[in-house]
Amino acid sequence: MKNKTTQNPEYDLKSVKLPYLAGGMLRLFVKLVEGPLRSLLIPSLFKSSGITWLREQRFDEPPTPQPVNYSATLA
Repeated sequence: MKNKTTQNPEYDLKSVKLPYLAGGMLRLFVKLVEGPLRSLLIPSLFKSSGITWLREQRFDEPPTPQPVNYSATLA
């Protein structure tokens, strides 16, 4: 059973513009995101990281339940 994919094996990588946080700044950021400012911060972070774009994508084919290079033998 040989299935060849028609997908392009190259990835279109894009830089993600998200803050680098560590230590006290990370703790403060977590408190803000878990607190009342959540509704203001999360949409902005999702948009800048590309998650909003990913959620808007629609695909004609259902997800593949098996690996693309399925060998039909169990390990």
